[in-house]
Amino acid sequence: MRINYPRSERDGVMRFVPSGRQFLALIGMGFGVLLLVFLVLYALVKVPTPNEFSTAQATVVTYADGKTEIARVADANRTSIPLSDVPLVVQREVLAAEDRDFYEHGGFSASGIARAAWNNIIGGSTQGGSTITQQYAKNAYLTQDRTLTRKAKELVLSIKLSQTRSKERILEDYLNTIYFGRGAYGIEAASQAYFKIPASKLTGTQGAVLASLIRSPAGYAPETNKDRLRGRWNYVLDAMVAKEWITEKSRARQKFPKIAKRGSGNRLEGDNRFLVDMARRELSALGFSEEEVARGGYRITTTFDQKAMNAARTAVEDKGPQTGVKGLRIGIAAVQPGTGAVLAIYGGDDYLTDQFNNATQGIV
Repeated sequence: MRINYPRSERDGVMRFVPSGRQFLALIGMGFGVLLLVFLVLYALVKVPTPNEFSTAQATVVTYADGKTEIARVADANRTSIPLSDVPLVVQREVLAAEDRDFYEHGGFSASGIARAAWNNIIGGSTQGGSTITQQYAKNAYLTQDRTLTRKAKELVLSIKLSQTRSKERILEDYLNTIYFGRGAYGIEAASQAYFKIPASKLTGTQGAVLASLIRSPAGYAPETNKDRLRGRWNYVLDAMVAKEWITEKSRARQKFPKIAKRGSGNRLEGDNRFLVDMARRELSALGFSEEEVARGGYRITTTFDQKAMNAARTAVEDKGPQTGVKGLRIGIAAVQPGTGAVLAIYGGDDYLTDQFNNATQGIV
């Protein structure tokens, strides 16, 4: 059969306009190709277990030479527990915060995938899948690239997960791998990090705090954004009422719980942590999340010069006052003329004892 294209019965540019039948055939071929690609991906994409991708890969922070390390950022910890060890009210609070219809839908949001793909195409803000299944899939493919290929893999994995695993298993794996901040992956580590108790002992008010942190561990960190965290906490509890998982009377009795102070949990003693903290803040301003930095395996080259840093420390030790220093704060910043690159800063003696950066936060 000969295909009549360009169309002989038409003149000019109209010869190249496909007929209705040809147009439908093109659409059919397009769907066929998409279906073939989906089937190939479905067969190739492996459903991961939590242990296969939850271990943090160190992010290395270096001086300006790109070789000398300042620190390795890999302070993650995780302990897997069965879903039965997580109180039902806490499970529901996570669902209220992240995916209220988790037990009703098929595992993925088509609109969320389309929105994320469109933002990638136009260069807008990056947005992940909105359902818990999609978030779990996103964690499995947490890499430095933010491409349509990865989005396609996430979608296929979301569908495969919903077809091969029970909702309970997906929720269990999700709770054991999601990042809560403070280097804690999974709800057991998070419970210990924020409340110093096992997850099985969490109360509803404490569980609502952890559920609130999932959306943005850094954005709702109690150390720096307690008011935002409290607002999100109220949102989660109001959602619990809307889903009829708690009563209005019970909601009215809820009081914001006391959160444990953050432990040091790392080896970045002295003033090096100020350098790492500044690098993290810069990355955050560029759109990188705390979780990506903690797990992404990046190599971050800063503008800090090791010789300049040593000179700043020596200047404080040799020239700093030795008496009458109560309440005195010393900060140093060395900036390269012309480029504005920060070559050295001295924010304080020890970040672990005082996180206030005298060089960048002090007011003269």
